[in-house]
Amino acid sequence: MSDNKYALSWRDLQREGKTNWLIVVAVVLLLAAVSSTVILSGCASNQQQVEALEQRLDEMEKLTSSLDRATTEQQITLEVLTTEVETMSFHYVQTQNVIMYLSPGTDPFLAWKIAFYTVITADAYGIDPFLVLALMKHESDFNPKARSKAVVRTEGGVHRGARGVMQVMTFWCDDYGLSAKNDYAELIRLDTNIDVGVGVLEESLFECDQDLACALGAYHGSGPMGAYARDVEATYRKIVVKFPRIEEQYEWAE
Repeated sequence: MSDNKYALSWRDLQREGKTNWLIVVAVVLLLAAVSSTVILSGCASNQQQVEALEQRLDEMEKLTSSLDRATTEQQITLEVLTTEVETMSFHYVQTQNVIMYLSPGTDPFLAWKIAFYTVITADAYGIDPFLVLALMKHESDFNPKARSKAVVRTEGGVHRGARGVMQVMTFWCDDYGLSAKNDYAELIRLDTNIDVGVGVLEESLFECDQDLACALGAYHGSGPMGAYARDVEATYRKIVVKFPRIEEQYEWAE
């Protein structure tokens, strides 16, 4: 044996070679195990991605179905609204035509404004707008500035002059929250005048148990047997016969 402490025998080299091979084999097996783990992990990850994608597709299908239903509902709503607009437009035009028929000298734009407020107000109170027009014809001939010389005495004092197209009496104002200041200038406004007048007519119909002659007489103050009630009824029925409508007739027109 050599004196060199670093010298190796043939057996030592052979033993060391086996050890190296064992190390190489171990490293290869370790790498294979790592690769298998990565592949399996990748497969699991892909499976999760597939499941997530399928879930997303289900959500999109549900969303699409919901949108289809919403679109259908919106289409139905739009059709209903369109029908309502067409119906209201028909009412406005017919009401304006009635005004021009009853009073040919009325300014067309004024007739349109009166028709507009009459339709929406009468509808709110459940009153036939044609009945309101018949009353207007005999009260003011559709003149917003009309003012009568009528004098009415109540517990609140003496009230002079009915105003506007519906010939609203000033003492009616308290029931509608209107002020007596400025000489009741508010009453000559079309929307206010028609609202108060139709409201009083509705109350009269209620108090008279829907008897038209009684209600008209109460509105005018002349009683159900007076000429006023008969004249307004006659005008009303003439309007109903001459101008067709797309809804059922009101009970007073039967």
